[in-house]
Amino acid sequence: MKRKCIICDAKLSKKGRRVCFPCLNKGPYGHENYLAALYACSGINYKGKPCRHWAQIGSHYCNSHGKVNKK
Repeated sequence: MKRKCIICDAKLSKKGRRVCFPCLNKGPYGHENYLAALYACSGINYKGKPCRHWAQIGSHYCNSHGKVNKK
């Protein structure tokens, strides 16, 4: 099975990733594809706005918010 980006279907080079490097740099809210926002972190930053990082595989949170929510 070939690994492809979940957003743009580009071929992935590293195992364990689900987003290609160009999509990773754009972030979940900076991408043209509206489905990218589904893979965004569900955490809220210190300003009360949604986190702009990608969620980890199997989680709804990024590395930073995942540690906070696991108390």
